Amino acid sequence: AQGLANDPKEEPTSGGYDVNEAYLEVALPLVANTAFADNIELSAAIRAFDYSTFGSDRTWKLGLTWKVNSELMLRSVVSTAFRAPTVDELYSGNSPSFEQITYPGAQDQAEVTVGGNDQLTPEEADTTTIGLVYEPEWFDGFSMTVDYYEIEIENAIASVNEQYIVDQCLKTSANADSALCQSANVQLDSTGRISLNNQQQNIGSEKTSGVDLNLAYVFEALDLSWRAALDTTYLDEYVVEITGDPVDYAGLVTAGKGGFADLKSNLSLKVSADSWSATYKARYIAGMDSYNCLNKDTCYAPTTPTVIYHDISGSYIVNDNLSFSAGVNNLFDKQPPYYTGNTDSNTDPYTFDVLGRRLFAGVNVKF
Repeated sequence: AQGLANDPKEEPTSGGYDVNEAYLEVALPLVANTAFADNIELSAAIRAFDYSTFGSDRTWKLGLTWKVNSELMLRSVVSTAFRAPTVDELYSGNSPSFEQITYPGAQDQAEVTVGGNDQLTPEEADTTTIGLVYEPEWFDGFSMTVDYYEIEIENAIASVNEQYIVDQCLKTSANADSALCQSANVQLDSTGRISLNNQQQNIGSEKTSGVDLNLAYVFEALDLSWRAALDTTYLDEYVVEITGDPVDYAGLVTAGKGGFADLKSNLSLKVSADSWSATYKARYIAGMDSYNCLNKDTCYAPTTPTVIYHDISGSYIVNDNLSFSAGVNNLFDKQPPYYTGNTDSNTDPYTFDVLGRRLFAGVNVKF
């Protein structure tokens, strides 16, 4: 009745810019062959750039690597970063989207205009990483890497969660003059339909930190080669500050920004011989709470459960010119969890497998 369609028109993308860059990198050995270090090395880099749209700036990086002995290496990097908006972020054509919104007296789906924004300015960031690599001589074939990371971004480029916009700009008049609410121009008509703009914008700041862990073990057994690996990421925080009221998305799943599981892991086990190999993989995603559920007691699905996917694959080499491969992704046909807050797909396609079990096969021929 309102003339809205599921395949709305999108305006064309058009625009561009020019950039010139120069950089310098150096590596300086500080210590070698001492009682407390096999070697210590300092690395440094600087990059200067000039954009036709954003002017000139520079970034830098300092790194320190301390190889204590043949088993243990410590490392740390501090740096600044600069990211100019992409052509798509600047000039992508506007198009309507329809997102689920919770607001008293309003329809549960809002008409949202999305697209680029030619008023964007570059992102700037400070990053810090501290980690170690451990390969013990007493445990042949085993290795472990652990890295802590912390990233702070100013003028972060993103589209804001639509529920957050409504909460900040429609529920209260205190933020009416904020840059977010002025840009969003949230409207509520007499039929209860909400409309708003949510183009890409410099939202304020983002801060994320966490720990990456990698364990690997390579060994020989039963006349076969084996490799086991575990990659795990723990997300400690993912804080977005837009109007002075920071939101920590760690452990939340959202309709617009996707999922921010506080724990993700990938396990793989590969066995191989001269002419064949077989691989098993498991993907783990911790459960999350729905950001859009303002009242957990009234939401049909306020959380997503822990999800584990299983994949298998194999390959066979006939000769130097011919090989075959095949496998199954999502072996047990695990369906994506439903959660309240995503109208279009009822789940988060950025995080979860929405295709179900699927088989693949391939042939590699060299001429």
